[in-house]
Amino acid sequence: MNRSTLSTCSLLWLVSTIITPTILHAFNPFEALQQMQKQAILAQQQRMQQQKQTAAQQQKPPQQQPTQITQTQQPVIEELTETFKPFNGYTPTHLKGSICFACGKNQEKIPHIRVAYKGNEIISDDEGFFSIPIEDQESIDKISLIITKEVRQKATRNNTIAHFKIGKNKKHLYYSCKNNSEIQGQWNTTQKDLYKKHRYIPNNAVVVFIDPKYIDHIENWNIPLASNFIAMPKIVLKNNYPCKKITHATSKALLTSLDNTTFHSTVHETYKKPAKKIKLGLFKN
Repeated sequence: MNRSTLSTCSLLWLVSTIITPTILHAFNPFEALQQMQKQAILAQQQRMQQQKQTAAQQQKPPQQQPTQITQTQQPVIEELTETFKPFNGYTPTHLKGSICFACGKNQEKIPHIRVAYKGNEIISDDEGFFSIPIEDQESIDKISLIITKEVRQKATRNNTIAHFKIGKNKKHLYYSCKNNSEIQGQWNTTQKDLYKKHRYIPNNAVVVFIDPKYIDHIENWNIPLASNFIAMPKIVLKNNYPCKKITHATSKALLTSLDNTTFHSTVHETYKKPAKKIKLGLFKN
């Protein structure tokens, strides 16, 4: 055998006995598969452990840390506010009205005039004063003042009164009065006209039954009243009409509006007359 043949045989023996078994042992597919299965099982166990810890944390109530009030922090105190009561905390129960002549005319007594408001009616006294009971906050905040000789009823099919209105050709004065809650007896008044189509009287209207031609103006007035009264705008009569004529006109207006008295209840007022003063004098003998 020559030298080249021996070299080839030696190389084949080396590959078959040493190198090939080593390579097959290093890349054994069964061992690799077992290693992958072990890693997958380990990862699944870790995920299950994390899920258990998360569920346990969600079930526990959150721990509240006690708040510490430092010098720069102050505890919050809730203040309870009372319901709105106008005029220094008391709730009025009546509107106080006044009818008088303009300045410069001395009248012994004021004509009696009928006044109606929300189902109540009253006749003014000899001094022109009248009081109207009120039941809600709306009567304190805003009222409508209507001066006219007469009103009519607007009935429904069931013979019930739906509205009161003023006739088409009947004169009237209409004032919208908004109360100034900061000052007692002060009203912001605006003169308006009723809607021409139906001329319905607003529900919060104080109706004074007198011919508007006898009215000079209305104004605010200051007078000491009891805590349950609010002074409404004063109605001022003209000076160029004699008292007897106005009295006759108001009496006629009362007769004209008799058919409306069945829809209003009369409010009675009691007045205390002051006792007569007796003067005592000393005489020397």
